[in-house]
Amino acid sequence: GPTGGPDCYGPDGGIVGGNGADGGIVVNDEWGPAMAYLYNPTTSSSELTVTWYDTRGDQNNRNVAIQGATGINGANPFNSMYTVAYGTGVPWDHTAAAWWDYQTLGVDLTNYTFLGAWGGDARSGASQAGIWSARIQ
Repeated sequence: GPTGGPDCYGPDGGIVGGNGADGGIVVNDEWGPAMAYLYNPTTSSSELTVTWYDTRGDQNNRNVAIQGATGINGANPFNSMYTVAYGTGVPWDHTAAAWWDYQTLGVDLTNYTFLGAWGGDARSGASQAGIWSARIQ
């Protein structure tokens, strides 16, 4: 591309510019995936849920949120992605303080849902790292 980075191509093979507001290329990060599988006997469905840290909503590649996707009965889970948690401090600036990117998924076999949990994200400052969770239905 004109700035030395990769070009973005349209369906006809022509260069269409980048995903940045100015037409430049912005590379967003996704990292720290977690996966969980659940068989739900009440609906006879198999469910696979995947979550990850993602900065796609921020052109400066700083504000991170937990994104997720669920596939049912073999469907591609990435056809319907969603943000796992909303509320105070979400998304948070992952460059504000040192932090530890731990996350996991659990299965609730009573309600047949998933529970995402993550911690150490320093959204309240370096000495205030905590643990957060959200039910994924």
